[in-house]
Amino acid sequence: MILSEEEEECPVIPRSNTYIIDKNVDNHWRNEYVRGYHKIISQCFSIDFDSSVYYDNKLVSYTSTSLSNTYFLNCNDENLLIMTIGDYLKIENTEIILGYLFRDRNDIIIGYSSAKYELSDVIMIKDFNGDQVATLKKSKLGIGWMWNITIVNQDHVLSDPSILLALVGKMEFGESEIDGCNFASFIILAFFFGCCISILILIVIVGMLILYSHHT
Repeated sequence: MILSEEEEECPVIPRSNTYIIDKNVDNHWRNEYVRGYHKIISQCFSIDFDSSVYYDNKLVSYTSTSLSNTYFLNCNDENLLIMTIGDYLKIENTEIILGYLFRDRNDIIIGYSSAKYELSDVIMIKDFNGDQVATLKKSKLGIGWMWNITIVNQDHVLSDPSILLALVGKMEFGESEIDGCNFASFIILAFFFGCCISILILIVIVGMLILYSHHT
């Protein structure tokens, strides 16, 4: 495959059976998890608490949320995976209530997790047949937190570290306190909309006064 001048090849995170990443408690401006060359950082501005994954300070992947779907994309905006929150799956005539349902770029179901992060600090990701692919576990580490990712099936799409690390960020940042960057963005956005509404009200009032003066 020959890449265009605008499209660069995305960095590849080396495969491993285990990834450990820690919360950066010193960064109050952006929610961030980092260890070694791996970094997960909260997007700003994002009302859906999306995450971006970096390897050696280069963007690898990121999430983009629309309604109940979260899209996992690479650095060239190509779709890697679609995650739906709170869906159900029918396996051998049995319906399973899911925390997360995963579909590939062709919209084919490839895996699921029955647990939601809000209810458990351990998320087991399984393939369509119910076989384990990976486990995501959050643990207390001193004054911060640590995520431990364990991969069981390296051949599955859901074992891709660019997807799993982005998923950790998406789950974590949605539950964490809002960071300084997003808080400042919310304040600026609220101020902007407030000004727009005030100007609109002023225009309406002036228009009504003009109409009233023409009828007197």
